[in-house]
Amino acid sequence: MGTLTTKIKDMPIRKAFILSVSITVVMILLLSAGTFAGLSTFQNFLLQDANAVYLTVTRTLEDGTQMESTIRMEYGEESQSVPFLTGGTTKDEPSTDTQYSVKKVDSGYSHLSPKRKFAYQGSGLAMVMLPILYSVTGILICGFWFYRKKLEQPIHVLSDATEEISKQNLDFSIQYAGNDELGKLCMSFEQMRAALYENNRKMWSLLEERRLLQASVGHDLRNPVAIIEGYTEYLLLNLPTGTLDDKKILDIAGNLNQAAKRMERYTDSIREISKLEEIEVKPVPTKAKELLEDMAADFQMIAEQQDISITVSTSVPNTEINADAPVLYRILENVISNALRYAKNEIHISFELNRNQLSAEITDDGPGFPEKILLDKGRSPYTTDTTNQHLGIGLIISRILCQKHGGTLELYNKPEAGAFIKITLQV
Repeated sequence: MGTLTTKIKDMPIRKAFILSVSITVVMILLLSAGTFAGLSTFQNFLLQDANAVYLTVTRTLEDGTQMESTIRMEYGEESQSVPFLTGGTTKDEPSTDTQYSVKKVDSGYSHLSPKRKFAYQGSGLAMVMLPILYSVTGILICGFWFYRKKLEQPIHVLSDATEEISKQNLDFSIQYAGNDELGKLCMSFEQMRAALYENNRKMWSLLEERRLLQASVGHDLRNPVAIIEGYTEYLLLNLPTGTLDDKKILDIAGNLNQAAKRMERYTDSIREISKLEEIEVKPVPTKAKELLEDMAADFQMIAEQQDISITVSTSVPNTEINADAPVLYRILENVISNALRYAKNEIHISFELNRNQLSAEITDDGPGFPEKILLDKGRSPYTTDTTNQHLGIGLIISRILCQKHGGTLELYNKPEAGAFIKITLQV
């Protein structure tokens, strides 16, 4: 029974409709034919002598004597010998004249009893009405069955899904097991819902990141603003009195210049992040091992200039991957540049390719990430104004680019010491 139900659910709607209508028509024809045959038999039973006749044979002999014999027969019945009437003559006597007459038995509708007339009329009416009743009932049953088996469930599923989406709720799933046209429509609807959910999740993540970044920049800008404000007030108070010598004025000017440059770095970082929204990731087929080795060589050369050792280990075969090389390079460059600022002696990079996912792990022997950032799972912004900590605007850029490339950027601290960053990209 379950297999039949599954076959019906998987059957195309057109085929199921034609099949159900065909079965309904055949059933109506069979019931109508059976009803007509049964009611005809019943009417013939009411008119039992309808096919009966009387055959009368009259013979006139030479002497004028007539002999008459009558027998009851049925239409189509074979001939019978007719017995002669008794009296006067023998069978061998020649006859002068023989006459035949056929008379139908008078057993028609007019001679039926009232009850039989009512039954006869009722059966005649039933011959007309029952096929009509069968047709109407068959159409209703066929339509109800077709709706229940093929339309009701997917329509309810799609209706509920539409209602949830209208409420701006995408945290649900569309479940329908049929493989017919409506089943494929439900599957497409589920794919659309999943895509909307993922797009909304990314959008809210970017908006939250933008909000946190703005809050961070607003907080960090207060320091150079406060420095500039303090020094300007100090100059306004002391320049008129002539108590400041040239060396003190130069020191104040230098501090003001540094504060202004810090403000400029903040604004440049915000401008750069804003431009990330315009970047489109365009993966192209690329030899994986050659690409990663070229990048690693560049990073090792940069590290040598800062007396930092970079070791690279990779188990990636030289197969083709679909990657945006400039985006991948920029992600790794930002992460490794951040590691170079805080590493003491060495940085380790490892690459691994698992099916269509490329992963990179970067570790250093620096102080590691602040606990607050680890607890927030990377949702907190990375400021550029804290020393001896693993922070940097480049990590925000790398995380955004990872998301655009279908991947993630995760932050950890090693148990012994140092930072651990894991990058995964869909390739």
